[in-house]
Amino acid sequence: MKVVIDTNIWISFLIGKLLSKLIDVLFNENVEIFTSNEQISELIETISKSKIQKHISKLDIKRLLLLFDLKTIIVTPIQKHKICRDPKDDYILDIAIESNAEYIITGDKDLLTLSPFRKTKIITFKEFDNILRS
Repeated sequence: MKVVIDTNIWISFLIGKLLSKLIDVLFNENVEIFTSNEQISELIETISKSKIQKHISKLDIKRLLLLFDLKTIIVTPIQKHKICRDPKDDYILDIAIESNAEYIITGDKDLLTLSPFRKTKIITFKEFDNILRS
């Protein structure tokens, strides 16, 4: 199963101390997680913000970045699309197109309203968790 996990999900699990649920997905041998250099930059930029850092430990940040590095496949989207109401979200769709992802996992309402996007279903983490359990 090819998936793209939106940055807001990575951050939510880091802040919420629920990395164990995300780890279940990361180590599921049926799941391939795709990313891009643009998403990596956004993740690092977001983690670096003081309002985020006051909620997380440096060890948790290191763990997340290590897992991200070990368990994601970097793609370089050939085209940049302008589809989302918020242009900052377009790169997530670009990753999905480039990787032929079956799912985008997000909490972003703007992205969720686009589902399905081409052949990609845009769903919440809870919905994806239910799919994995069924």
